[in-house]
Amino acid sequence: MKNEFIARYASEYGYDGQIDTIYEREISPRMKSASYLDYTGSSLYGTSQMHAIFEDLNTHLFGNPHSANPSSKLTEQLIENAREQLLTFFGTDSSSYQVIFTRGATDALKLIGEAFPWKKGSEFVYLRENHNSVLGIREYALRLGSNYHSIAEQNVYDWIDASTSQQCSTGRYRNRPPSRISHHQYDCNNLACSSFKTDDTIITGLTKSYHRDHASVEFLQDSTDYANSDAYDRCCCATEDKTDAKRLDDDDDNFEDVYHLFAFPAEDNFAGVKYDMGWIKGIQQKTTKYAHTSDNDVPPLDTTDCEPPERRTGTKKHASDASISDHRTRHQRTAATRPRHHWKVLLDAAAFVPTQQLNLSNTPADFVTLSFYKMFGYPTGLGALILRSDVAEILAKPFWGGGAVSLSTSYCNFRVLKSRPPDRFEDGTVPFLDIIALKYGFAALDAVGGMQRIQLHVAALTEYLFEEITALRHSNNRSIVTVYGKHHHAEMRDVQGGIINFNVLDDKGYPIGYKRVQIDAARAGIHVRSGIMCNPGAAYWNLGLTEDEIKE
Repeated sequence: MKNEFIARYASEYGYDGQIDTIYEREISPRMKSASYLDYTGSSLYGTSQMHAIFEDLNTHLFGNPHSANPSSKLTEQLIENAREQLLTFFGTDSSSYQVIFTRGATDALKLIGEAFPWKKGSEFVYLRENHNSVLGIREYALRLGSNYHSIAEQNVYDWIDASTSQQCSTGRYRNRPPSRISHHQYDCNNLACSSFKTDDTIITGLTKSYHRDHASVEFLQDSTDYANSDAYDRCCCATEDKTDAKRLDDDDDNFEDVYHLFAFPAEDNFAGVKYDMGWIKGIQQKTTKYAHTSDNDVPPLDTTDCEPPERRTGTKKHASDASISDHRTRHQRTAATRPRHHWKVLLDAAAFVPTQQLNLSNTPADFVTLSFYKMFGYPTGLGALILRSDVAEILAKPFWGGGAVSLSTSYCNFRVLKSRPPDRFEDGTVPFLDIIALKYGFAALDAVGGMQRIQLHVAALTEYLFEEITALRHSNNRSIVTVYGKHHHAEMRDVQGGIINFNVLDDKGYPIGYKRVQIDAARAGIHVRSGIMCNPGAAYWNLGLTEDEIKE
């Protein structure tokens, strides 16, 4: 069997025949007889990687970078080298992007949530298959009066492709995703645009109801397989509760620009499905370009993008003290000027970058989050927020401290933050010894041939394992496993990463509990990841669970 596999994947598997040598040198001493299959949880550090790190620590004196002595200056320079190396690795440079070191991808997402300029009228839209840490951003959005809503994969395409031909009877255009969750009631049966779809033949499922707080949204579920199915949600051009939702034009705050955020994973951590990087530019191009108009007119719309009616939630944000520099871009508006609506894109790359090549020159997301231990095992507790340089100025952190502030007073509420984004957003002393260690992790990736070789190696293993595991049968010919993801897709390698998520089935076709599978695998020395809670949207959708069932 091994010879057959090698013959089939000789040009892709094994890093040009070095896999056995690499394994013996870098991994074998601590693996013993174990089989490690939890690379989505964490990659494994290599022996030579760790030797190089400790050699560096044993031969150099590294001081706190917030001082001016020689050891501090050395540390400061190496930290800047690490930022530059990271940007080069992702195909960009400091003229386009800034690197902010965080405690991990989750901390980077938290930073975006608390610093993003949420306000009434802002929308936080995220793909259903996002990690819990992305979902958590909605708490910041709601607190400042913004809306949030989850959207299915196919609906992202529909949303991007929607043009001025798709217009509701109100004369407003749909620039909002078709599935929304807010604190308003929607009468989906009275919509001018009754269903967000382009071809009736794609709707084959039954109608379901989805409830969240005081919202009620009806959607149609496609009954085809995972690779081709998604929820087709009702058009969101619904009637509003007139008692608490006035027109956007009437709000005193609406002469400032409004910022919206769309978030999706480059690869989801549930089934390893890879999503279309073309979404990034598609969503960014929804930024509106309004001209001057009178107070009573609806803002004119260009031919590629339109402003929908806004829904209003939350409370109005108070203005900051005039003496505080909050580093946000503020535009002075007159009553004859309408705001622009800016769409920014957050790319969660934590599950993608360990085995796939990301080039930010081609996929210019506004925010990119990642954790380094997922890429090369060590250091843990260190990640990064990579953000576009032109986006940094719209962010304003409510907390400041440590090295982020240039000047402050203890009696008056006065402070001046540092202007450079990394200095402004990295509170306190960064984990400088861990940051210095990053170069040895990147060297380990280069030693096996770089990301292109890693991607080919992982793709070969994934493809072969999927074929073998799905061929397993009980004595009555029933399948032993059911696999989630897009492994059956004709262009599998374009849409499927290196994760095989499966349920083990008994001989009657019923799933065996994942805890039992985890225990039995551990007894056999196999390290696997089990459970579903990291990505509830993907998990519940694939398992056919409704949110009401989960709440119960």
